[in-house]
Amino acid sequence: MTTAANLIENNVWAYMQVQCALDECSADLQDVVKEMLEIFRSPDATKDEQQLAVHTIVDLLFPGVGQDLVDEARRYNLSDEGKAESSKRTSEEDFFSKQVSKLMGDRELSQTDLAARIGVSQSAISNLLSRKCRPQARTVKKIAEALGVEEALIWASNS
Repeated sequence: MTTAANLIENNVWAYMQVQCALDECSADLQDVVKEMLEIFRSPDATKDEQQLAVHTIVDLLFPGVGQDLVDEARRYNLSDEGKAESSKRTSEEDFFSKQVSKLMGDRELSQTDLAARIGVSQSAISNLLSRKCRPQARTVKKIAEALGVEEALIWASNS
């Protein structure tokens, strides 16, 4: 399996573990997690505030082992492989953001217009364009279709 495929599989596995842990929490803890997600998604949140929100979620969902997971992720991110993967993701996201913004401008489309065309909220488009979240492959496809272009024109690894 390729490094990218391993990374995706690991991320899905981690997501499933988080979802299961969240499902097992009380309603009160789920509300705290939702508040932390709002902080993380907020365009006004600083990186420190976002990091604190993530740490809070990890501690709530995985008491006693959360810090080990954070430390392991930090070690990976500092490794040569982690740095290379991060650089690649940053490049892809930057290319995507610039290309989609340019195409929207060329077509005089607002974020609200594009959101309506692909069935998401305006804030989802804002988060994608400001690189607060990474688009999924199906979202890249929908955006390309909505803009009338090939996927490779908006996502570098598709070229």
